[in-house]
Amino acid sequence: MPITDLELVSLVLQKDDKAFEKILERYKDKAFSLLVGILKNKSIAEDALQDSFVKVYFALSTFKGESSFSTWIYSIVFNTGLTYAKRKNIFNKRHIAIEDGFEIEDKKSKSDFFENEKSKLLIELINLLPEKFSSIIILFYMEELSLEEISKISGLTISNIKILLHRGRIQLKKIADKHKLTIEDF
Repeated sequence: MPITDLELVSLVLQKDDKAFEKILERYKDKAFSLLVGILKNKSIAEDALQDSFVKVYFALSTFKGESSFSTWIYSIVFNTGLTYAKRKNIFNKRHIAIEDGFEIEDKKSKSDFFENEKSKLLIELINLLPEKFSSIIILFYMEELSLEEISKISGLTISNIKILLHRGRIQLKKIADKHKLTIEDF
């Protein structure tokens, strides 16, 4: 049976560095996706990810369990991403990095490969959205967080989140139409 987040937190507080590595492994990919959605630049997102997990490590003793551990981590990651965006003044810049190459592992089928490529394309389209839409769409659809959790992370009301989701979907459809893609392509 896998160890829970709360058990990992307890172990980290007892100076078990291996437990923190498990937390990193559990949350780094989703946190990175969120940061790329906010920052629109993979290199800056990597820096922000590292900074986020340093903050998580030093703030673990303040985690009170009032929200889920994942919500608490995403809150730190989200706020770190916003801080980086303000510091780097990148809200108005458009950086799009599409992977030039890719690898297929032997254990994956061709259908898995194409599903993965569709996911990458969808992420690239989401990254074309303004940050206010992309971060909420990533949290809701890709991270599958509830409206309440997103509200805790972002500090927005549930009504505002619903509006941003609606407007973000409209913008995403416009971008997909511009690239001659349909929802069925995903």
